[in-house]
Amino acid sequence: MSKPNVPEKTPPPRWRRLLTRTMKWSAVSGLLALVVVLTLALNAYNYYAIDPIVTPRELYHRTWETVRVNYYDPSKLQNWDEWEHKYDDQIKTEADAIRFTREMLSSLDDPHTVLHEADEVRTLFDEAYGKQEIIGLVFKPAIDRSGSALLNPNGLQLPDAVDSLPTIEQVVRGSSAQAAGINPGDVLVSVNGKSTAGLAIAELQTLLAGPAGEELTLVIRQNGIDTPVLVQRMEVTRPIVDTQRLAGDVCYIRVESFFQLDQADQLQTALEGMQDCKGYIIDLRDNGGGFIHSAVESAAMFMDAGVITRMDFHSPWGVLHGTAEASPSRLWVSLNGVDLPMPRRPNLVGDKPIVVLVNFHTASASELFTAALQDNGRVHVIGEKTYGKGIGQTLIPVGNGHRLRVTNIMGRTPSGRWLGDAGITVRHSIIPDEAVRAPGNLLIGSRNDNQLRAAEEWIGRQVP
Repeated sequence: MSKPNVPEKTPPPRWRRLLTRTMKWSAVSGLLALVVVLTLALNAYNYYAIDPIVTPRELYHRTWETVRVNYYDPSKLQNWDEWEHKYDDQIKTEADAIRFTREMLSSLDDPHTVLHEADEVRTLFDEAYGKQEIIGLVFKPAIDRSGSALLNPNGLQLPDAVDSLPTIEQVVRGSSAQAAGINPGDVLVSVNGKSTAGLAIAELQTLLAGPAGEELTLVIRQNGIDTPVLVQRMEVTRPIVDTQRLAGDVCYIRVESFFQLDQADQLQTALEGMQDCKGYIIDLRDNGGGFIHSAVESAAMFMDAGVITRMDFHSPWGVLHGTAEASPSRLWVSLNGVDLPMPRRPNLVGDKPIVVLVNFHTASASELFTAALQDNGRVHVIGEKTYGKGIGQTLIPVGNGHRLRVTNIMGRTPSGRWLGDAGITVRHSIIPDEAVRAPGNLLIGSRNDNQLRAAEEWIGRQVP
C-alpha cells in the first residue's frame, strides 16, 4: 500500500527559528538567574543573620574564618594561617576564646575590625533602633596625632579623657542626663562609686546600661568641681537630626550620626518642614558616620540624578562590585550587574544653594554623603579636611551572641577617588571648597563658630 502524498512543511524562516531559540534560552536563563539570586539571598541571610551556639574553640575559629573570607585587604592575611590553630590547646572557656581572638585581630593593625561581645551587640542594636534605655551620655573616641583611634590592651576604643577620666561629648536631648544639668565637656568621674578612669567606651556603655527606671549616682566634674548627680535610666528615642532657622531664611540642619535606622526618616521630616528656605547648611562636623544605606538615601534627597558612591564588598562569594545611583524617580544599587532597589525619597530642596560643613572628625558614611554631593556639583563644602575613611565594616555573627565587626568594604566617590583606610596606611581626605580653620575652643553652633558664619555668608551671596 502506498503512502499518502503529504506535502512537506515549509521550515520557518531562519530569523524566526533564532528568535524562538533565544526566547527559550532567555526564559531558562532568567529562571536560572532567579534561582541564583534567591540562593545567594538565602545564603546571605544565613550568614549575616543566624547566630549559632558554639563552643569556645569554635568561636575562635569562626572568627578566624570570617576574617579570612571577608577582609578587604588580602595582603594583610599573608600570615593569617599561622593563627588558625595557634591556641587550640589553650582555649578552655569563652573568656579564653575572646581574649585570644582579640590578640589575633590585633595583628591586623586595624582598629575598626573588632570582636563585640553579646552585651555590646545588644547595645549597638538598641542604638541603631533609636529607642534606648539610657542615661543619655555620649563619648567621643580618642584619636592620636596621626588620626588613629586610641585602643586599650584589649583592642577597645578609648574615649577623649582628662586625667584618664572620660569627657562627655554629647548629652542626648530629652534624656535624664540633660534634665540633671549635665553638659557636653563635663567629665564623668564615677558611676555608683566605680571609677571610670581608664575605661574604654564599650566598658562605659556597659556600666551605664540597664533596665529603664533604675537610678544611678554619677559624680560629674563641672568647672573643676566634683558633684554627685542622681539620674534615672529612661527610654528615649534619640533625635539625631536637629534644625534651626537662621537669618535670611537660611535653614541649618545638623546630622549627628548616620548610625540610626530612622536617620533618613528624620532628615526627610526636617526637609519637609523647611521647603520655603532659600538655602541650606548641612552640618556634618564630628559626624563619625554610620550606615552606608542611610548616607545613600540621605544624599539622594539633595539631588535629582547621578552616581552617589562606588563600593567593593568582600564576601564569602567573592568581591561584589556595587554602584549606588539615583534618577528622578528611583534609587538603586547595581551589584555585579543586578539592580537592587532602595527607597527613593524626593529631592525636597530643588536646586537651592547648599553648604556642607566638615572637619577632621567627619568620617566614613559622612564622607560618602559629602563626596556624593560635591562630585555631583550640588554643594559648597566649607571647613577642614575630613578623616579619610573609605573603608566600611559589617557586623557578622560568630556565635553565642558575639559579632565580628570586620572591615570588608572599600568605598569610592562618584568620580572614583578612594578616601583611604583612615590612616592605617593612607588617608585621602575630602578637601573643602573653602578652607576655614576652627578656633581651638570651638563650640558647634555657638557665637564663635566661624565655620557656620562662613557658610551663612556664602549662601547670602548666592540668593537675592
